[in-house]
Amino acid sequence: MNLKRWFVVACLTLTLVAEFLLFRAQQTRDAARTELFSAQVVLHSAQVELADLKNSNAGLQAAEISRLRTLNQIITNQLLEARSSLAELKTEYEQTADHLVTARRALKLQQQHIQEVEMEKSKVVVAGVAVIQQNRCNENLRQIDLAKQEWALDRNRSQDAIPANRDLLPYLKNGILPTCPGGGIYMINSVSEFPVCSLPGHGLTAQMR
Repeated sequence: MNLKRWFVVACLTLTLVAEFLLFRAQQTRDAARTELFSAQVVLHSAQVELADLKNSNAGLQAAEISRLRTLNQIITNQLLEARSSLAELKTEYEQTADHLVTARRALKLQQQHIQEVEMEKSKVVVAGVAVIQQNRCNENLRQIDLAKQEWALDRNRSQDAIPANRDLLPYLKNGILPTCPGGGIYMINSVSEFPVCSLPGHGLTAQMR
């Protein structure tokens, strides 16, 4: 059971780690998207400014165009890097989601296995209780049978005689007629016959007398 509990704890830990990685990936992806949007805005502004400069003073236009081209190249590179980072984050997000699904399935299977084990344990316990009750009942029947034999000898009764419950009390422990622990009903029967219990499987054999 320690190994099973450890496995459940490991599955739960893996699930929490996967949830955390998934949350972090979502945050990073959102940040990348925001950065990409900002870069697109700056690029758009530069392109608008470049278009305006085409209609401005020709002497300043060449230098400004060169500067804007450099800026445009830098922003383009940043945009490409942002897109690459976003693609990597998307891949990481998908992998983390797969790990989370796997962890959840493993946890579910482990829980099902534990339930099956608990059911088997319950069956074993019930069977064990039934065996204990059967043994105790058979011991009670043996005591009643011995009490009948002693009663018949003391009273000089035949093998066909059937004693009443009160007749056997002096020959039983504490003067009490035992009862079946499983709720069965006893029949004393004649001296030559075994006492019987109404529950199936409860009863004496010739070897027990």
